[in-house]
Amino acid sequence: MKYLEELEGYLYPPRPWTDLSLEAIFQNPYELASLSYWIEEVGVRTYLEVGVAGGGLMHYFTNVLGLKALGIDIMEPIMVDKELVFIGDCHAQSTVEWAQGKAPFDMVLIDADHSYEAVKKDWELYGGMASKLVVFHDIAHLTLPGPRQLWNQIEGRKLEIIVPKESLGIGILFVEENRE
Repeated sequence: MKYLEELEGYLYPPRPWTDLSLEAIFQNPYELASLSYWIEEVGVRTYLEVGVAGGGLMHYFTNVLGLKALGIDIMEPIMVDKELVFIGDCHAQSTVEWAQGKAPFDMVLIDADHSYEAVKKDWELYGGMASKLVVFHDIAHLTLPGPRQLWNQIEGRKLEIIVPKESLGIGILFVEENRE
């Protein structure tokens, strides 16, 4: 499958999962390959990643898919240029203003704090900055129900990418051109 070969150089799953200093991706490669297809299919060129962690996903998207990326996280990433990432609380007014000054983005990817309240706030603050896709990670995570709970409440044209048994789940919301 296209894209899987490019993912071979990335450590997955990272061990231990809690070690965000690892040069790794935290997305299932099969799910990520499917997302990559849709990114190219709809013509995504720019994106904002809310919750960068070590930067593995951003590294993949910028180096393999050629996307122009910016990110937000509470810690500095190790796999991407630190100038691409705003270090701070993603819910702070200064962070939101920084992102608004860079918007719009073709895609916004939400993968920060996984509590329902935090995912909902990320959606409210950043979802409207996307012109083509809003992507949610961990919509099938068994121990982190927040992303799934919000995902189930969002209406619109959606696609779920879920690999049986090893899935964290990726949800894609296709942004309609005529949304208000």
